[in-house]
Amino acid sequence: MATFTQIPSNWRVPGGYIEVDGSQATSGATAEIPRAIGILGQKLNDGDAAANTPVRVFSDAEIETKAGRGSMLAKMAKLARRITPETPLFLLPLDDDSNGVQAVYHVTLPASTATESRIARAYIDYHWLGVQKQGVIEFTIDNGDDQDDVIAAFVAAVSADEDLLFAAAVDGSNANVAVLTCRHKGGVGNDLTIKFNLNQGERFAAGIKEPTVSRQTDGSGNPDVSTVLDNLGELWLTDLVAPYRDSSNLTALETFARESWDALVQKEVHLFSAVSGTVGDMTTFGLTRNSEFLSVVGIGKSPSSAYLAAVSLACVDVSEPHPARSLEGLPLEGIVAAATEDQLSDADRNSMLHSGVSSTTVVAGTLRIQKTITTYRVNSVGSPDEAFLDRQTLKTLMAINYASRVHFRTKYPRYLLGESGRNYDPGVPVMTAELATAEWMQLADQFERRGWIETADKFVKEVTRPGANTLDSVIQPDLMNRFEQLRVLNLFKR
Repeated sequence: MATFTQIPSNWRVPGGYIEVDGSQATSGATAEIPRAIGILGQKLNDGDAAANTPVRVFSDAEIETKAGRGSMLAKMAKLARRITPETPLFLLPLDDDSNGVQAVYHVTLPASTATESRIARAYIDYHWLGVQKQGVIEFTIDNGDDQDDVIAAFVAAVSADEDLLFAAAVDGSNANVAVLTCRHKGGVGNDLTIKFNLNQGERFAAGIKEPTVSRQTDGSGNPDVSTVLDNLGELWLTDLVAPYRDSSNLTALETFARESWDALVQKEVHLFSAVSGTVGDMTTFGLTRNSEFLSVVGIGKSPSSAYLAAVSLACVDVSEPHPARSLEGLPLEGIVAAATEDQLSDADRNSMLHSGVSSTTVVAGTLRIQKTITTYRVNSVGSPDEAFLDRQTLKTLMAINYASRVHFRTKYPRYLLGESGRNYDPGVPVMTAELATAEWMQLADQFERRGWIETADKFVKEVTRPGANTLDSVIQPDLMNRFEQLRVLNLFKR
């Protein structure tokens, strides 16, 4: 018997009346999680976005207007749009900490004179934006130029590029020294790279010696992310890029992510960050964190910056629609591989993976993701625990949780709750423990078919009715694993 919600039972006017009900049209197992990316980052003063107020952006032009051209936030957001343009993107703009300090670098050129004319290239915060190189600065060295002339040409070229995170000037006391000051206060300046003539065939003009690059002042004082996190309210974000590695901000972010997974919140946010440097630098940092909600990718001595690598990892993760499938072999888009002599060994990568840092590898000159993990290593009593080691574990659980909610709330809205095995009239909307068990088994079958779980027949453990209006379910999904290793013992004979 049909149950109508729009056509009254006492309606006598002749006619054909059709009521549309979409509750049976979809299954939760086919529901895709609506992913949305939030990017934390500092804006410049000419960016008109209100600090600590999330704002959605739809174009590069809008990003530059909101964050300020050349800001770290603008660079991050433009990279995200290039990698996954179909995903909703929100800026979480921050002002510099008023008590912060800007990182300052010196580029010093020893006394030398060019004996030919040649174009040289500097690579500053070098990365790719689609097919376009970013941070590549060309400057001309003329025959007869000395070290002061070359530094002047370099400073002029840097100053002409509005997308760089540096302001450049010739040192007032030494004309052979360029002073590069990060446009932002805080730790972001410490990750920036300044290199020269990286690619084959590139060099300085004959007679010109190699410059030295040194950081004279460390950047310090990151902005506090607490206010913008509080201001997110009911905004739906599934992936949050966290470029800051100071303990205070990371603890606040990890707390926010953990609370988002609470059963009464159900927003299930994951955090993405990155670290660069030597294997010692990366593992030391990784061991300071222990959160299943944070993934940190290590990029070694890449000429690209860690804050951009965090964006790339988040966007590649979002772009992979299957929650259980690894990202192995996918490019860390936009991020440049380290020089051959600086690339990591397998022993280095294994150390990283035991220290909470996701590993990368270089294939044919392209930096690729090798294994994505979380920083979770030990449980609440300090014992080693691999329950949440793989990033795909929480990603698959998120998919199962979301699909289950959608399935029951869409298919059984406003249902009654009664005992199983009773003689209810056909068409009376009654949910029972028996019906719920059947629905769970149907979901489990679809989850298994999609490759989210194994052993669907063991998925549902029990469904009980503890109160008048409540059903309790216990499910035990056997999550799908990944084919990452092939181990063979070759016992040959002769």
